[in-house]
Amino acid sequence: MLKIWVMRRLVSGIGMYLIMVTAVWGQGVKEEVKQFSIYNDTLLFNQEFKPQLDYNYQMSIKHHKRALDFNYLTHPSPIESSLTQLRKAFAIPGALIFVGLYSGHQENSHGWIGKHTIQEKVSSEFPGFQSHLDDYIQWGPIAMTYGLKASGLKGANNMWTSTKLLLKAEFLTGIICHTFKNLASNIRPNGRNSKSFPSGHTSQAFVAATFMHKEFGHISPWYSVAAYGMATTVGSMRMMNNMHWFSDVMVGAAVGIGMTNLVYIHHAKRQKRKEHNWVAVPTIGSEGLGMAMSVTF
Repeated sequence: MLKIWVMRRLVSGIGMYLIMVTAVWGQGVKEEVKQFSIYNDTLLFNQEFKPQLDYNYQMSIKHHKRALDFNYLTHPSPIESSLTQLRKAFAIPGALIFVGLYSGHQENSHGWIGKHTIQEKVSSEFPGFQSHLDDYIQWGPIAMTYGLKASGLKGANNMWTSTKLLLKAEFLTGIICHTFKNLASNIRPNGRNSKSFPSGHTSQAFVAATFMHKEFGHISPWYSVAAYGMATTVGSMRMMNNMHWFSDVMVGAAVGIGMTNLVYIHHAKRQKRKEHNWVAVPTIGSEGLGMAMSVTF
């Protein structure tokens, strides 16, 4: 009978704990020890949770007389919350989109950063400029990334994983650019067609640059400088070739950066979920039977 009573309390306690964890999923608290108890199947718990994502639990359960006493430790994970990651990932793309749309707006197009004003200055500085170098530079950061990996330098991901991430970023960027080119129907500066907005070459170049930044930027900032330098060159050459407006280039860069950041954030969250685990170990002490549990989210 005693064993049955103890098992009932343990099962009840674990059930209450899992319900509590489910209720506060996605929240966290500052690092500290919390206590609560279950007495006669009644949960005695009065704590306030502060919002913070991604955290770990460590918990112990002890049986003493007619009660189950819980002690657990919560502390935030070093991984940032999803909302914080998204804000950081889209801060720069958001600013680029704002500048691009402002520049391309009809009322501002002849202003100090208007697309017509800037294009006139570029054309006057580089009259008759023609080059196909931007067709090749846009792929430069990708070639450099795979070259570094082939040489033995370890990036943030292995070859197969980084390739999957790149393909996802390319796919999302391609869909967005193709869709808006058809919807916007903006005429190119040279009048060749109405597929000007946004710049596909620029978006591709910044996908490649952000890809290299994500893979090797943590090793040295010069990898990021080189990658974004090539991408900026592509955007500049698109205007020098009279193929795109300033607004096209700004929004194209935003799409390339934003979609690549989004893909990497999603990948990081998936990897985080795979690492979730829990361990439960029975204990015997002077106060009776018990169980120690550690849960990682």
